Amino acid sequence: MVEYPQEKKEQAVIDLCARNGSAKKVAQRYGVSRVTLYQWRKQLLGKEQSIAMQKEPTSSSAIANHGETDPAIRKLIEEKSILEKQVDDLKKSVYRLQLERNILEKATEILKKDEGINLNAISNREKAEIIDALKKKHRLKDLFELLNISKSSYYYQAACLRRQDKYAQLRTEIRTLFYAVDGRYGYRRIHASLKSTGII
Repeated sequence: MVEYPQEKKEQAVIDLCARNGSAKKVAQRYGVSRVTLYQWRKQLLGKEQSIAMQKEPTSSSAIANHGETDPAIRKLIEEKSILEKQVDDLKKSVYRLQLERNILEKATEILKKDEGINLNAISNREKAEIIDALKKKHRLKDLFELLNISKSSYYYQAACLRRQDKYAQLRTEIRTLFYAVDGRYGYRRIHASLKSTGII
């Protein structure tokens, strides 16, 4: 026999009492039979209360008035409200943790740094690179807050990142020269080698 949690029973009875669909639909929503649903109502509200509810009108105003006067229903509604708030808070916490994880993973990937990276120690330029990589997945406001960067600083750095690097070709030449000698040249010899080829 399947044992259902008390919270599930209470929520099902609230939906039944509030007429959130027919008894059959409410039962299907919770994966039980109508008989089980009525048994839960009887357990939670008592036999007399269950019979009285079956005889009462099903208009929303009648149910609202009944809920205001019946302590058992009022208690269930209050508990439902508390549980909904807890679920909402948990969703926010999960979203924030996922955001933090995504930022750390992207920082490791883009900046080639260890996973123990301190997000407050990286430059605004590096933060802008991370935001650019994640802005399709998360809201900019959340990224700004977690990375501790202002909106204006981000847009300034983003504009700088989009500018063409006038030293791109020179950087390629330096890398080629450096790897050609297996990384044995320091900056002085690399400078002299570049100068000898006419690059100043």
